[in-house]
Amino acid sequence: MLNTLKEVGYRLAVATSKPTVFANDILAHFKLETYFDCVVGSELDGTRSDKGEVISYALSLLQVKPEDVVMVGDRVHDIAGARDCDVDSIAVSYGYGSEEELAAAGATHRVNGVNELLNLLVKEKQLNSIN
Repeated sequence: MLNTLKEVGYRLAVATSKPTVFANDILAHFKLETYFDCVVGSELDGTRSDKGEVISYALSLLQVKPEDVVMVGDRVHDIAGARDCDVDSIAVSYGYGSEEELAAAGATHRVNGVNELLNLLVKEKQLNSIN
């Protein structure tokens, strides 16, 4: 999925409440770091632990407007952080969040699997390139 998203022109970022140093280690361990244009998380001293702050910082690093971004997340904090930054969101049901949590989160979209997520993102990219 990550490869396909890069091929169709997406710039990908990780926006996590986990410390950035650990997020980078995890991506390197699974050999995924090359897919991401930036990795933003909290600092070890606890700063930038709010998801909205993380997303806002990622937007500034990527130099993109909120309306050109979508946050994909599996917890209510991901969706709330996106909303705080005026970013659309996609809640994925195959992560850590419960169905109840995700239903209440108010995401722009909800998907149940990786293929459904990929199809939605590719379709969205195609629609945006037409406009």
